[in-house]
Amino acid sequence: MQHENLVCRLRMMSDPRALEGKKLPPELLPILRSQVYRGNTDELSLSAISEKWSRWFQERPSISAEDMKLAREGLDIYERKRLRAIKKL
Repeated sequence: MQHENLVCRLRMMSDPRALEGKKLPPELLPILRSQVYRGNTDELSLSAISEKWSRWFQERPSISAEDMKLAREGLDIYERKRLRAIKKL
């Protein structure tokens, strides 16, 4: 029963496997259960985003050259850590 509910939910989300009526592998069901009911959207309203965030963008303080320098230094540190981690793989 739960499998069929997930397949129906996936059909609504236009999943190709569900649209073809194929059953999902049982190993995927726990992953899908954790994700499928979290939210669903079928469009993006740019006007709603603009309405919500335009005031914030207008009122935020400007970024100084010192702020940009600190941000770049932080990104450089992160990038070095990331590259070291990749080399260990």
